[in-house]
Amino acid sequence: MFGDIYRRIPSLSAFACLLTLCFVSPCAAQGWEWPEEMRLGGFSITNIRGTVNSDGSGEAEGIVSIPGIPGQKTRLRRSSDGDISAEVLMSARISGAELLGTYLLDAGGLRTRKAEIRLVPHSVSEVTASVDTSGRFSGTGKARLGRLLVPVKFSISRDSFVLEGAAEVRAQQDTPLAKYTLSGTLKLTTRPPQMLLSVSGSVERIGKLSNQSARLQVSNVPVDASQGTCSISMEGVVVTFDLF
Repeated sequence: MFGDIYRRIPSLSAFACLLTLCFVSPCAAQGWEWPEEMRLGGFSITNIRGTVNSDGSGEAEGIVSIPGIPGQKTRLRRSSDGDISAEVLMSARISGAELLGTYLLDAGGLRTRKAEIRLVPHSVSEVTASVDTSGRFSGTGKARLGRLLVPVKFSISRDSFVLEGAAEVRAQQDTPLAKYTLSGTLKLTTRPPQMLLSVSGSVERIGKLSNQSARLQVSNVPVDASQGTCSISMEGVVVTFDLF
């Protein structure tokens, strides 16, 4: 008889533990509430309003503070394990340029999910960037100039705006007397919100009557950022090239 009781004790203990978990865990989950403000990944989030489910998961909205720009709307999520992340809906203007898109904020910091930088007359897309706690956006992207895709690097904050890139270009122009070929590097810089372009390289001229050739080195020739054209004078002839 006593042997049967002793053999049942482990089963009874396990059952008791299971009952304890069933009653305690929901209470602990239900006891958690969204605070009015918190810090996440080194950034302050205020005006938090949200709901919590019975398993401890939940959703909320708030405003995240990034130095140098107005507060940005954010959507917060909490898992049943207590992990919190946020999606920041970025719409900010720095030095005249616009930073738009969605950013992910969690314990690891603030970084892009899908974003772009709008300049005049073109934008930088496919942006991959991180934001430090001082408000500096640093990363890479691609500026699409017509048929040309220019990779860029940038570092943007309330105190400075650096965005630059380069791509190899080649263009030809026919005239009644000669064929001109421009080969070089297109350089992209900014004077926010303006995108500035210039080209450096060489122009080769091949005469159609004598088949004689000549070459001219050029440096930092301005390029019309809207039209994608530049004009170069060679041997008294002004030739316009279409770069993109």
